[in-house]
Amino acid sequence: MTNQDMLIEATDFVQDMLGMGVKNPFLINEKTGKQSRDRHLMEARHLIRYYLKSTYRLSWSRIGEICNCNHATVIWSYKFVEDMSTYDKRFKLYVDSIRKRRTRYSLSMTDKVRDIFRNNTGDGLRVSALVRLFNNELEKQKRYELET
Repeated sequence: MTNQDMLIEATDFVQDMLGMGVKNPFLINEKTGKQSRDRHLMEARHLIRYYLKSTYRLSWSRIGEICNCNHATVIWSYKFVEDMSTYDKRFKLYVDSIRKRRTRYSLSMTDKVRDIFRNNTGDGLRVSALVRLFNNELEKQKRYELET
């Protein structure tokens, strides 16, 4: 998948999620020569960068190249979305939507365990989720061994 394809997919997903229509959040204003500072467009840019990092596991600098910005801007966007999701219900929904979308792609065991620790607050919930995860992985491995 090319950089342009990833950016188009991320932009389409975020625009659908936010209900933005067809306006591209990365367009340059002809008068100022800079991107718009409208709140909804800035939030869309943050969410697109977050989507690219969490879905494709790209490096900060690669996402910066794709989005035509500095890697520090990408790091700021990622941290902004993570922080806002703890305080703002809208961002919590956005992050949950991106994480659910991410499940279409294969997650490593480390990512699955990290998600369990992020999403489950109580120790009992974490333990039971970890046990389910490991049991599912063992079942997959047994099925794979039977097939081969």
